[in-house]
Amino acid sequence: MLLESSVYLIAEGAQDLRVLAHRLRALGARVSPSANWQQFMRGLWRTPPGPILISMDNAPLELFEVLEELSLRAIDWPVIVVSRSKQIAVAVEAMKRGAIDFLPQAIEADDLQTALSEAEDRLSRGAAAARRDAQRRLAALTPRERDIAFALQRGGSNKVIAFRLGISVRTVEAHRANLMWKLGVSSFAEAVLLIARSGLTERMQETARSITFPERFKRGVANQQPRQPSRTGVDPHKQAALAAY
Repeated sequence: MLLESSVYLIAEGAQDLRVLAHRLRALGARVSPSANWQQFMRGLWRTPPGPILISMDNAPLELFEVLEELSLRAIDWPVIVVSRSKQIAVAVEAMKRGAIDFLPQAIEADDLQTALSEAEDRLSRGAAAARRDAQRRLAALTPRERDIAFALQRGGSNKVIAFRLGISVRTVEAHRANLMWKLGVSSFAEAVLLIARSGLTERMQETARSITFPERFKRGVANQQPRQPSRTGVDPHKQAALAAY
């Protein structure tokens, strides 16, 4: 078996993490391990979708918290729970909260492979729908808003983008607020994840303006002298913003 996506492994103990990672790799899976769910969540916004395998025997409430957090963030990646627990109630509650399977810790290789294959199938079907939805939302952005969205995704600050595009920081901030509203997201992390889901990142970056960070800015744009008002009395920042349209 060779999965197209990485398997995100969350295990509460170092021993379980090593054992499960070894078993997954023996099946040909690429493994991205996390020692706890907080570590996984911190890097979630910049990771591509993939099956999630969770082992949290000693903390069923923490397991439920992870499933709830994924649901709140609209992360519908397939979740497989591996546990030594034989409590049916825990398994039922995990499935109610979004897990697609609940497996014993001593799972057979064939059963684990079957569960991962099912997760990959679900991920493919869900990814296609999510991609269409993301593309639909991105299509609502203006070319300038897409420029700024991808520049922000690459790590550019508002000040860097404003300097590169020749517009004011306030104009960048206004575009940023507009694009987040159009995308229907409440945080920049959600916007980055949506852009990644669209599958259009590279193509749109090629057609959008190339936002690079010139060497003179790296030396500190803050050290540059402020622009003097023009003879017409119009704020040059406003002139630049108007010229951009």
